[in-house]
Amino acid sequence: MIVNFELVKKIKSWIKEYFDNNSNSQVGPKAIIGISGGKDSAVCAKLLCDTIGPENVTCVLMMSEETKKDMDYAIEFVTSYLKANIVLIDPKYISELKKLFKMTIDDNLSEQASINITPRIRMTILYMLASTLHARVCGTGNLSERTVGYFTKWGDGACDFNPIGNLTCTEVLEIGNILEIPSYIMNRQPEDGVSGKTDEENMGFSYKELDDYIRKTNFASFNYPKILIMEKANRHKNNPIPMFEIN
Repeated sequence: MIVNFELVKKIKSWIKEYFDNNSNSQVGPKAIIGISGGKDSAVCAKLLCDTIGPENVTCVLMMSEETKKDMDYAIEFVTSYLKANIVLIDPKYISELKKLFKMTIDDNLSEQASINITPRIRMTILYMLASTLHARVCGTGNLSERTVGYFTKWGDGACDFNPIGNLTCTEVLEIGNILEIPSYIMNRQPEDGVSGKTDEENMGFSYKELDDYIRKTNFASFNYPKILIMEKANRHKNNPIPMFEIN
């Protein structure tokens, strides 16, 4: 995959075509996007603002207790750099909603099940706002995450469209550089924003190893068996919902 200005231009054309076919006719193109303070959501937000205009993009910041330190960076990025609309969701609201979900079954709730509650609450909020504003929810998951299922099903994996879903983590970084997104966003170590760990700590291998596996550029990594196991275990997240077919 060659990442250059021509590819960026094609992505923007794809976004425009999507909204030409999927906008509310009365309000025009409107997008809702969750902003984490990381590169993926920043790249998507910049692509949206460049294509449909910042006045038509609403960035929703839903930082958790683990990522409040990144709030100032995210706010600066949206208000000063993008000049897009912004909605701030207090982390306390999500914490309280999470407590309600856990209240009756907390004794039997696994750690992973508990972690998955937060992104599902966040997605509920995004779709609530999207419904109110007649907007479409933009996905921000990259191909690297999608390949190994490193996202929450019906949480951050849910969206109406995704400009970077077929781009690896490495390629998203390259696009961010072309778009001249600030280094304080692009150089931030990717985290899940829930567990307090980095993505690579959670996965057990680096994004470089994963991207090399996806693009088949290097087979020297000892971690490829881990990648294969994780990919197989999470296929259900990417496959269409199985349905009984009536002949």
